[in-house]
Amino acid sequence: MARKASKRSHSDQFELIFDPPSGSSDVLTVEEEITVEPPTAVLFDEPALAVSTEAVKIPPIVEAVADAETTPTRPEIVGPCIIYTDGGCEPNPGRGGWAAIIIGANGIEVELSGTVEDSTNNRMEIWAALQALENIPPGLSATVHTDSQYLQKGATEWLKGWKRKGWVNSAKQPVANKDLWQLVDAAISTRKVTWKWVRGHADNDYNNRCDVLANAAAKKKPKKQAPALDQASAS
Repeated sequence: MARKASKRSHSDQFELIFDPPSGSSDVLTVEEEITVEPPTAVLFDEPALAVSTEAVKIPPIVEAVADAETTPTRPEIVGPCIIYTDGGCEPNPGRGGWAAIIIGANGIEVELSGTVEDSTNNRMEIWAALQALENIPPGLSATVHTDSQYLQKGATEWLKGWKRKGWVNSAKQPVANKDLWQLVDAAISTRKVTWKWVRGHADNDYNNRCDVLANAAAKKKPKKQAPALDQASAS
């Protein structure tokens, strides 16, 4: 059986016509239109794309407000977490350093530390715990170990009373470091936190490690200030 094909001009279809052999008593004509996707146009007269060898400039990662020395991308922390914190100034008030170690249930350990130009011992203790809590996802449980009785008692005994009284203390005076305590209150409202006091400069390796990190941070000049010493409320 002979076959011929012809393309319709200005169309994306082909017409196939089958001619029966001469002398055949049965005449069968098959005409079928086959739709063909148009080919992708290739412009050969376009100049080749120039490949730049210039290094790509990636915007710098915005540093944490407390100049935390953390890895931009860190392994996922799985709860329940164990946290150790420490902070202080030399002199007090003065340039402060803080540090925290987060230990996940999966064995991942993350060290955080930072510097504040003008602060106090108590503010650095609070700030260290706050930074640790804000670096674990909401919903996780954590046990925070601190050698500051001010932080431990403030979080477990005094905080609820301060809130109930409108952030004034038993002397009817504004609560010292109210700004930070309010941040702590917000952080623990979305996490299950247990607070434990440990003796400083003793035999707890993690507490001693935090002390080393905080002291080293206090000797550095911060790249960004946070949070500054509030003369009206800090102690």
